[in-house]
Amino acid sequence: MGLGCELSDKVLIAINLKKVQEQKASVEFDLIYKLLERFYFRAGYLTEGGVPYVTAGWSWKSFRMEACTKYHIQLGFSPGLLLLFSLQKKGA
Repeated sequence: MGLGCELSDKVLIAINLKKVQEQKASVEFDLIYKLLERFYFRAGYLTEGGVPYVTAGWSWKSFRMEACTKYHIQLGFSPGLLLLFSLQKKGA
């Protein structure tokens, strides 16, 4: 469950609540900044484990590519690369 607010055409802030059975609820805070038409930057914080993260992304039609990293106090930095594709029904 989440809530977001567009501060401008380029800035979005969001908060998400996540609850998994038999685990404590966690909250995710996001600040998303649209640099250019297809490029964006996201910075956030996960309360579960106190993990900050940053993401740089590129989007085109239904396709997104993101490079990200997060920092864990004991494990250090963890890089990631996401390739995302959204399937949509025709006429939707």
